Amino acid sequence: MELWRALGAAAVGSAGLLLVLVAIAQARDSAIPGSRTGRDGRRAKIAQTSGIGLAILIVVLALVITVLPPLVVWGLAAAFWLILLALFLAG
Repeated sequence: MELWRALGAAAVGSAGLLLVLVAIAQARDSAIPGSRTGRDGRRAKIAQTSGIGLAILIVVLALVITVLPPLVVWGLAAAFWLILLALFLAG
């Protein structure tokens, strides 16, 4: 594997994992206290959110490692890190 692919995959993967963690935290906090769904509904929502987020991240990482050109890889990495920066500055 080329060095730029490894570095790009590391940048996209680390930012993607942080975005999945942010999505899981938002799913956890979005449950309304005292609602009928209770803990089981909250756990199901967290599991669904984490499953979807990780599945998307795996597909994006597979594309980064195999077929995407360098410009697209670095564009994805920059976009992920800019989204994270915006989330952390806004929250």
